[in-house]
Amino acid sequence: MLTAASLVCKSWLPLAQHLLYRSVTVIQYSPAHILRIPGTFTTEALLQRSHLLGFTRSLSIHVHGRSTATLPPFSEDDGPEGSREYVRIPEFFFLFAHTPQLRYVELSVDLAQTNLNIGQFGPHILGWLSSLVLPIEALDFDDWGLFHSTFVYDLVCIWPTIRALRVFTRYDGLPLERPSINLRELKLPIPSLAAAVIEWLLPPPPPNEQPNLQFLELYDISAEARAALSVHGPNVSTLTLWCQPAFEIARLFTKLEELVIAGPLWRSLRIRLEDKLRHNSLSVSQVLGQSFPSLRILCWGSRTL
Repeated sequence: MLTAASLVCKSWLPLAQHLLYRSVTVIQYSPAHILRIPGTFTTEALLQRSHLLGFTRSLSIHVHGRSTATLPPFSEDDGPEGSREYVRIPEFFFLFAHTPQLRYVELSVDLAQTNLNIGQFGPHILGWLSSLVLPIEALDFDDWGLFHSTFVYDLVCIWPTIRALRVFTRYDGLPLERPSINLRELKLPIPSLAAAVIEWLLPPPPPNEQPNLQFLELYDISAEARAALSVHGPNVSTLTLWCQPAFEIARLFTKLEELVIAGPLWRSLRIRLEDKLRHNSLSVSQVLGQSFPSLRILCWGSRTL
């Protein structure tokens, strides 16, 4: 409707473009009905209309790791067999350069079909990305291949304005440089996550300042990670865990208002509170009330208490 209206009334065109292209999804070789969704482009179509990225605040792209900076923009072997949503790495950089007001980045990197390491692009590429001075506030990063690269951690370093971060990668080789970020939201739904990653992403706040972290999601919490969380935990209002019951970490999160157990809740609880559960099923809520006096919402799986 906005597109049709802008064709009838030219003065509406800037407003229509601002609304239509505020959020852009970049795909490749997609069915025609998908491409009719506003803000959805194939790589080639968006490159031909890159001026539209000036309206974009949210960008969702899928990087195809088999491409390199020396390959042509398009070739017959784009993407692994069966793939439909890939962007070659040259276009990935090009898109960022034409999106000066970018706030939110959803980035999926798939290197499963190759031994290519994104890190091989070298410091000059990261330096160039840093020179763009993008006002990134939220980064959602998925690694769909087991690749050994500090790429996502490098992005965190060159985008210090990030306040919300979701990372899914099993690589825990961290850069020497620590980021100067002050996260409000951190999501790390990764099994067997090294405590060093949490410590690196949650540096201590500057002197005389309080931590800013309010929303935290973890697969579980190891004993090694508790030291890092002891600084930021008291400020967390919403905690999501996939594996570990919250009773073991109640002292770390004293101001919780919402607790979400996304995975099995009672696996450890049966061991620790077996007698209470046998006599009174409501004792679980009583224990929660004692551990988290500010708690207002408890969820696990699809249920809410």
